[in-house]
Order: sequence, then structure tokens, then C-alpha cells
Amino acid sequence: MATVYLATQHSLQRKVAIKVLDDTLDHGDNDFNARFINEALLIASLNHPRIITIYDVATIDDCRPYIVMEFLAGGDLKQYLTTPLSVAKATTIVQHIIEGLETLHAKGVIHRDIKPANILFREDGSAVITDFGIAKGLDNDTDLTQVGVSVGSPSYSSPEQTQCKELDQRSDIYSLGVVLLEMLQGTNPFKGPSHTDTAVNHLQMALPTLQEDLLYLQPLLEQMLAKDPNERFSSCKELSAALSASMSREATTPAIVTPALEHTSDQESTQIRPALRIPKNLPFSIPSSTYYTIGFIILLIVGYCGLIYQSPLDQKIEAYLEQANTHFDNGQLIAPPEENARYFYRQVLLLDEENDDANEGLDDIIQRQVEDFNALAITRFEEQQLMQPRKDNAVFYYREALALDPNNKQAVEGLEHIVEEYVHLAQSAFLQKQYDQGFRYVNRGLSINSKQTELLQLRIQYRKYSNSVKRLFNSIFD
Repeated sequence: MATVYLATQHSLQRKVAIKVLDDTLDHGDNDFNARFINEALLIASLNHPRIITIYDVATIDDCRPYIVMEFLAGGDLKQYLTTPLSVAKATTIVQHIIEGLETLHAKGVIHRDIKPANILFREDGSAVITDFGIAKGLDNDTDLTQVGVSVGSPSYSSPEQTQCKELDQRSDIYSLGVVLLEMLQGTNPFKGPSHTDTAVNHLQMALPTLQEDLLYLQPLLEQMLAKDPNERFSSCKELSAALSASMSREATTPAIVTPALEHTSDQESTQIRPALRIPKNLPFSIPSSTYYTIGFIILLIVGYCGLIYQSPLDQKIEAYLEQANTHFDNGQLIAPPEENARYFYRQVLLLDEENDDANEGLDDIIQRQVEDFNALAITRFEEQQLMQPRKDNAVFYYREALALDPNNKQAVEGLEHIVEEYVHLAQSAFLQKQYDQGFRYVNRGLSINSKQTELLQLRIQYRKYSNSVKRLFNSIFD
């Protein structure tokens, strides 16, 4: 139905994805075009980090509409499902998608096509929902099937979706359950040799039993993949709470220790003895001061244990912070995916959104990036690579710094120096009667600062010269 192209937005020098309707469709169908445009308007209205960002929507010369979206370099989930993912990665991805779906459902919209190919990743490893081409309002009875578009992907469709029944947010929860199951097992057990077989499996096949070390997730998946929508989680908020509870149970479940059959020494075994009973009538008296001393010692012990005790959540946060700091020290600020400082700081904030260490760490990453961009810009300026080559020049790096810190003084002044350099280059070119080259310098400088007075005056001079040349040329050939 549509093709997605990788392109570059020259005005901001960034990569973008452009989704264009296929030329095999009837683009004179205003109703169809309107649906495509509505997809863009729908996504743009959501404005959530777990939902792809829309930059623009318009039509090309042959009247085909297109959508300009952010380009996500991390690829899609489908390409990573050749083998099972770790529980930590799988549940983190699911939590990200839950957050996006919760926003979508709050707007009264269901996605209807949650599947690995529609889950993309940013460079920091965070998951993003895309492809809202068949999304539908809960209060909208119209359906895209009337124009020949298959609604949903059979391998991930809910039972009610395969039967073309009325859908609500619980259908998305079912599809997400299939995705989670596939991430844990590496395959989709519902997928059959044909669409019909797949649909029957969704209607009749029971959820496979997970392997022993994953059994604590079985109840969660059973409720997500219930055949009857009324037996599923009623909302993403409810699902998110259940997922957190499941992971907490896993973190706190003690290991089962099987008693050794061989004889062990007294030092190697732990014996459970009855509690020591103190007779009421002791043959000796204990001074009252001793009781106070013992009580004080007990309070000290309890207080110390309270200070050193860490809940499973605290332990997880501390582990993430340690990984984040290690990657930061190694210069792995935002790459590689899921193995960089920014990724682990953000994992901390998913667990504790007010964590000072994580917030400060993200600020430090931005500061380090800004410093690196400014240093590269200075180097390129000295090499006279002002605006070329593309994505490796002084202007590009200063703008990257300003994208992270809009008020960065060094980057602002750096761009001003580049504009001044273009003024100098343009003046020199005009003095040497290299007018075309001088005009190019003028335009490049104005693309950075469109109100620079000297460049505007030079442009006027060039136009006067150009007009006089044209008049001379016309007088010769008239």
C-alpha cells in the first residue's frame, strides 16, 4: 500500500523516513487519500516518545500523498527475533509499547496491527510504535476493508479480529501478548502454514507452557492471550501493573536448594533449633541496666540492617546506574544500541522518574556531546570545511550542538564566526571579479544568518552587477 524511503532533510541536515502511497493505487480516490492523511494527523496529535514523530505531510506531483517521519536507525523488532531475547530485553520492550498504547487508547484509538515489524528502535534501544495505517477510532464504525486493505496481520491478530468482530483496546493487548511470547520463545506458535490455519490457532490453540525458568510469566501471558476479551487485562495501565508485579515476583523468588545426599560436616550444614526459652524464675538476677544495653544494641543492629538493606527495585536501579557510569567513562554515550550510558540512565528513570543520579547523568551526556560537537566544529573551521562535506563540516556540528543546547554560547558564536568568514570570502571574490563564486558565498552565509547586513548589501551589489551585464549583453545583440 505504501513504500518508505530514506531521505535527507537539507534544511536541518538530518535523515528522515518518507512514506509514499504506492503508484498502483487509485490516487483520485479522495476518501483513500484522506485516510492516509488522517494517519499522519493521528500520529502527530499523540506526541509521545514511544510513538513515531511526524514532521510533515503533503502530496507529490502525481497527487500521491506522503508523510515525513523521524528516521529510527535501530531497525525493527522483527530482525532481532532469530533467537529468543533475554527476559530483561523482552519485558523492557513490552513496557515501552504499553506506554505508547496507553497514550493511543486514551485518545480513543486502537492500533489493530501490533507486530514486530511495526516496533522500531531508536539508537538508545528504546522501542517505538509505528505504522498507524489501519488504526481506528473506538467510536468509528467504518473499516478499511471496504477499499481492499487487509486489517491486521493474521499471525498477531486477536480471535475477535480474525472473526471481524467489534474491537477495542483489548485486541491490541492480545497482539502484544503474541509479540512477548515470540520474543521469549524465538517463534510465534500461532503461525500456521496458511492464513486460515493461523486464524484457527488463535481461536482454538491453548497457550504453550513456558520453560521452567519463565513460568512466573505464564499467568501474565495467559491473561494477555485469553480467547475471550473479557478475561484479558481491561487496559494497558492494568497490564503494566501486572507486568511489574510479575518481574518483582521473579526478582524476589528465593532459589530452591535441594538437600545434599552426601554427608556434610557440621560447619557445612545449617540446623534449625527450637527457640531458646528463658525460665521465669532464674537462680540469679539480671541488672536492669543490662536490659537497656541489650535493647540499645538491638536498635543499633536493626538500624544498621535498615541502612544496608536494598529492595529488588533498588538493586536493579543500582545495577543500571553502575552500567551507565561504566559506559559513560568508556565514551559510549549513545551507542551502540542498548549498550550505552543514555540507555541505562533512561532505564533507571523508567523505574524511578525522579532519580537524581540518572537525571544528572543524562545532563552530563548532553554536555559531553555538546563539547564534542563544538570541538569538531572548530577543527572543521580551521580546515575551511565550513559547509562541506555534508554532515562533516563546521556548520553541521555547531547546529548539532545547538540542537542539544539551544543557548550554547560557543556554538552561537561559532556560527557567527562562520558568517563573518563568508563575508570575507564573498568580498574577496567580488574584488577578484569572481562574481558567481562570491554570490555562492553570500547565499551560504545568509543560510546561516538571513539578516546579516554585510551579506545583504553584497547580494544587492551582485544583483546590480548582474543586471548591468544583462543590459550590456542585450545592447550588443539588439
